[in-house]
Amino acid sequence: MNYANELPKNLESFKDFLDSPEGHRLFKNKYSGDWFIRTHSQELIEAGVLVKLLGKFHIVQPDFVPTLIQLLQEKTRRASSNRLHGVRSCALTTSN
Repeated sequence: MNYANELPKNLESFKDFLDSPEGHRLFKNKYSGDWFIRTHSQELIEAGVLVKLLGKFHIVQPDFVPTLIQLLQEKTRRASSNRLHGVRSCALTTSN
């Protein structure tokens, strides 16, 4: 497989993505997008949808948005589960 020919057509600079209609739907502005990437870059890199080339972030299309949504759903589920577990523990402790 010749990655030199295949890779560029799947990459989009994160800056260009933020300027796109899809980017505008996900992020209120450039600053919220930049914050999100700084905060979640490791997870997105591990998921294979974010790469850093020449000091700038690029996303892998078309996988970036579905993966981003999936990661956020998983984080939300974990946070919700942790809160529920904490409430249950607290309720059990106070009822004894």
